[in-house]
Amino acid sequence: MDSTTAKTLQLVAIQHELAMSIGLDLDLDCMLRHFMRTCLRRLGLRRIHFYLDPDQLEPDARPATSDPLEAAGTFLSRHVSLPALEPGCPSVAALDALARQAVEGSRCLARAEPEGPYYVAFPFAGIGCAIFERAQSDIEADVIHALEPIFERLGMACRACIEHRRILDEVAARKAAEALILHQASYDGLTDLPNRKTLTDRLHQSVAAARRHGHHGAVLFIDLDRFKIVNDTRGHAAGDALLTAISARLTQAARNDDTVARVGGDEFILLANELGDDLDRAINAASHLADRLQAIAREPIEIAGLDHHISTSVGIAMYPEPAYTQLPLHEYCERLIQFADTAMYRAKQEGRDGHRFFSPEMQAEADRRHRLESELRHALEREELCLYYQPLVEPGGGIIGAEALLRWNHPQLGTVPPDDFIPIAEESGLIVEIGHWVLETACAMVARVHSGGRFPELRYVTVNVSPREIRQREFVENVIRCVEDSGIPPHMLRLELTESAVLDDMEASIATMRHLVDYGIDFSLDDFGTGYSSLSHLHRLPVATLKVDRSFVTGITEHAEHQAIVDATVAMTGHLSIDCIVEGVETEQDVAWFRDKPIHAMQGYHFSRPLPEPAFLALLERGRGGATGREPNA
Repeated sequence: MDSTTAKTLQLVAIQHELAMSIGLDLDLDCMLRHFMRTCLRRLGLRRIHFYLDPDQLEPDARPATSDPLEAAGTFLSRHVSLPALEPGCPSVAALDALARQAVEGSRCLARAEPEGPYYVAFPFAGIGCAIFERAQSDIEADVIHALEPIFERLGMACRACIEHRRILDEVAARKAAEALILHQASYDGLTDLPNRKTLTDRLHQSVAAARRHGHHGAVLFIDLDRFKIVNDTRGHAAGDALLTAISARLTQAARNDDTVARVGGDEFILLANELGDDLDRAINAASHLADRLQAIAREPIEIAGLDHHISTSVGIAMYPEPAYTQLPLHEYCERLIQFADTAMYRAKQEGRDGHRFFSPEMQAEADRRHRLESELRHALEREELCLYYQPLVEPGGGIIGAEALLRWNHPQLGTVPPDDFIPIAEESGLIVEIGHWVLETACAMVARVHSGGRFPELRYVTVNVSPREIRQREFVENVIRCVEDSGIPPHMLRLELTESAVLDDMEASIATMRHLVDYGIDFSLDDFGTGYSSLSHLHRLPVATLKVDRSFVTGITEHAEHQAIVDATVAMTGHLSIDCIVEGVETEQDVAWFRDKPIHAMQGYHFSRPLPEPAFLALLERGRGGATGREPNA
């Protein structure tokens, strides 16, 4: 066999072995490394380098560049070298330039350094370039020629690997998106707690198991007390941070098999499974669990450098309940959540920061509250609301002012007590619209009295303002507009706030009050002594009047401790230059006790019940209200 034939056979053998090393793996890097090892062994190379276009490997992977060649589409990145190059190798720049020239020219390029090494660059399939590196001699032309079809095949294999990776990535991305959609459908986006749907599914399973095996469980409905104040005063970011912190604490307090879910803005439900076979013990366990939840929630939460203190109201409904065994499972589970919600509202009504168990009597009350709220939404448009006025009487017997009191006369329900519907209006937000109507109506009454000059002794009318109203951004603007639209002097309107309304957010309340005081409207602090009384705060409040609560006033001659409290309060208001009004004056004995006290006015049934406007004006006309007589009940 002559040398030419032998060399030809040798080239064919090299071609065959290199071709067979292509496509042995669908992973691009694994395939390239297998091919590179074969090249190193069969071709006597010192090193081999692969450059690839990142756009081919990953769309949009090309970095920003000011190089016109790179911007024109010839950007290459050294993908792999075998053996690996040492960091800072001086030949890297020469390799980069050679790879770029080969790809731009779409042809093989050979280059030799003066004393080696020797390089040959093979572009392939428009996606990259391979550079062979020899130490002592260059690669013969016939070998280069024989390798060209090998690189065509390698280019196709690379494209197949890249396409395979893209398909795998697309499948993985689709599965991840489906998993995310499923998670988002089942979990709360802010806290990552189970949402109402997931809770309902788990509640179905738990109730079914409880019915089947005879054990008891509980649904604990948890609501954050006064959370809206945090949102309104600190912003939604602080509110979200607080919700996230509380959710973590509730999860920490729950048992391993329990479910804590977020079902509303500041509402959570804890599903407590398997509390035992004995109902009394299960109730006791649920009560202890509620205590633990509330204790851990009370601990201060630091947000943006400030400590926030939050309490919770918890309603508890036990299951299964024998009275509802005939209900379909899904309907009973809905009832359970409703029962726990009802019990939670009872806990709020009884002072917050406590827990209550559901009872059937609560449901009857909840149904009535629901009807009242539904009817109250239409009370204004149906003109069922009206204002009554109760006189404020100075110690000498003259009427100097009046308190405007809201009344609701329903065609079917009759006269609905304010204590029944005003809390509902506050909780539902209806109090904002109703409160604006009260302001307009009271100002209109004052305007009618003031314009005629009939009763100059009537200095002002007070209007009660709820906590929700004073927290409204437009509150100051709306009050001023009511006064200006009616044309009355600002001092003839006085706004009355409870201690709790002011102290829920002290700084914001003071700022709002000062705006209106500067305009000419005075404030009165109601129910002093029954709420969050803090003498350290009282001197900061821009109030003109303080009203001593009726619980200290009615029958004062029979209670020495009440006399001491009232005397101290009257003395304090004198030192602070604040007018003092006592409400709940019911008897002549009460009047006699206060007659010589340095108070601004008295208020109570001894002088008059609250009267509709015509009757109140008639009372003013007769000059009644003092020691000369009392208005009959109205």
